[in-house]
Amino acid sequence: MAVTQRQIAVEANVSPSTVAAVMSEAQRGRITPEVQARVFAAAEKLGYRPNRHAQVMRGMKSNCIGILSFGATSSLVQRKLKAVTEAVLANDYRFIVEEALWYQTLGKEAIVRIIDNLIDARVEGVLLNYPVVSFSQELADRLLEAKIPVVSIARHGKLQIPQYISDRPWGYRAVTRHLLEGGYRRLLLLASPRSDGYEGYHEALADYPEAQRASRVLIPELPRERLLDYPADARVYAEGAIAAEQVLAQGDLPEAIVCSNDEWAVGALTTFTRAGLHVPRDLALTGFDNASCSAFGTVPITTVDHPITEIAVNAVNHLIRLVRGEVAPGTEAIRVQGRLLIRDSCGLGSGSAN
Repeated sequence: MAVTQRQIAVEANVSPSTVAAVMSEAQRGRITPEVQARVFAAAEKLGYRPNRHAQVMRGMKSNCIGILSFGATSSLVQRKLKAVTEAVLANDYRFIVEEALWYQTLGKEAIVRIIDNLIDARVEGVLLNYPVVSFSQELADRLLEAKIPVVSIARHGKLQIPQYISDRPWGYRAVTRHLLEGGYRRLLLLASPRSDGYEGYHEALADYPEAQRASRVLIPELPRERLLDYPADARVYAEGAIAAEQVLAQGDLPEAIVCSNDEWAVGALTTFTRAGLHVPRDLALTGFDNASCSAFGTVPITTVDHPITEIAVNAVNHLIRLVRGEVAPGTEAIRVQGRLLIRDSCGLGSGSAN
């Protein structure tokens, strides 16, 4: 149960009106420093948190959006963060960014403190940038109970909030269909258990029964002890390299590999090249998300563009409409389609296609 100002008044042995004055920046100056200190001490002891809803009803708006991000080592998450801040500024709001990645090892209580910091800053809404699996509905409810609407810009199956996400099923369907239309029949999906949308791969194969019978999926084993040999921001490339080793160990190479992301594709390309294979002559390869690394190197990677700007703009606009009470809270997942970017690694020409 929330602590009231009347309880603080009893604890500090002052009147409720004195507590109200201390809690008001406009009136605090008429209260002596000694009494202020006593009131603040009582409030801290009782765990008092100002009623944000009451403050807003009194017109005390912060005009500030909180951004809770979980991907300091991910280029995709950082690109989304940039797009989100630009969208917030374009709507004449300020923003506060809290990077939660560094606090994850400290457990749930550290994230709670970050959320409380945003509440104390009186942010009017919070945007979650790639919340980790351990970010629970209970944590989201801490914001919602403070009358702060929340929107996510990544898929999180446990959260009952609006989520703006890349249409990954469409993307896997598009890149798989492109390979099939180019004549490939023995495909391999190199699948990360952290990702989703793979139904698009199977849907595309369903239109080609011969290819469906000849194709397969591999979820590679990624030994933690091997990954720890690499810096944190390089491990996703190492995962792709290790996954490719397992493809080679199986023998009977596929004609084309669809990778979960571009970093895996670059890592796999490294392993295949060291093994004496030429991409795409011996083996076609595709990625996903259009990471910066995918467009460079001797073999640029065919990929599916992640619609970063569209997701950021739509998510921020939705959040601001929630802040203003223009739309009702919802739990929908809104998919945004990207583009298929055809490059050298698939062996089917380069350029772009919708």
